[in-house]
Amino acid sequence: GKASSSKSSNSKNRMKAYVSAMKEAYKRDGALAFQRGFSQNVPLIVSHTINLAAFDALKALKTKYGEKKLSIIESFVIGCLSKTIATGITFPLERTRALVEASKSFHREEEENSVRRNMVDGEYLNSSDTTSKEKKNVNSNSSSNTLDVVQLVLESQGICGFYDGVIRHVQKSVHASALFFVIREQMRNRR
Repeated sequence: GKASSSKSSNSKNRMKAYVSAMKEAYKRDGALAFQRGFSQNVPLIVSHTINLAAFDALKALKTKYGEKKLSIIESFVIGCLSKTIATGITFPLERTRALVEASKSFHREEEENSVRRNMVDGEYLNSSDTTSKEKKNVNSNSSSNTLDVVQLVLESQGICGFYDGVIRHVQKSVHASALFFVIREQMRNRR
């Protein structure tokens, strides 16, 4: 009785909050508000897709002439290899995305610190005028643009700069991916 009506009420309130937030986002930014963040997550989607395709291709090579089912160890090793392949292909995209985000965060922080310094020094006469000038100055020097970040990495580190940290990333993520494939294959083998 009471519990089900309470859940129903909470569900309706939550839905109203979602609809309200969506309306506000649409009012503020238009239809593009719902696309924000999509391009930054594409490397994650692509990486997972390549991981699955690489596993299936390596599995097909392994099972072409022998046993059609993979053992736990074979699933684990092929899972490790497929994640390493996927990471090797997509890591430059992930690294670029991370560098762009770090650059944006750095420049936002610099802008806020500049405004604070001006307030402390008593130079903050017209807040809207000063802020817009500082924003233009910070944004003109900002490397938050993806192409600027790519150019900066290429100039300072060469192509290897896009793979900085790849070994740590593989070490951190390969085991989870391999375990996923072990479980997936064991579930398929039970059918």
